Amino acid sequence: MKLAKLTAYKITPSHIMQLIAVMAFPASLVILGGGEKLNISLGHLIDLPSFYITVTASLILAIIFKLGGNISIGKTLLATGIPLGLMSSYIGVILIVSNMSDPSSFGAASAVMLLTALYGGLISALGFAVSYNSVKNEIKP
Repeated sequence: MKLAKLTAYKITPSHIMQLIAVMAFPASLVILGGGEKLNISLGHLIDLPSFYITVTASLILAIIFKLGGNISIGKTLLATGIPLGLMSSYIGVILIVSNMSDPSSFGAASAVMLLTALYGGLISALGFAVSYNSVKNEIKP
């Protein structure tokens, strides 16, 4: 099997603006004070097991596909972010169903369920922002 040639990726100012636009809403909930009204802090949006399940798996797949099949990292993140987030959210559903007798465990299991879906959407949006060509209005090959 022949390994693909690694090339440098050029990040343009339009990529940076797209990344800022993608991350603006979740960040505005915490930074601009909307989080205080909704009782949301930065700690509520970070769950390490959910992060590892979704984000790490997406990045590992993107690296494997880039090295093995020369598929761009952005396209892989775009294609795998939401499905991995939704499949990972079933882990939270299983945790809820398996602990029906203990209602105190619903909060942590719900956090895993909802945050994996959120992380999957953000990974997919990040993949779109990296692979979208704003000059031609199409996704780069």
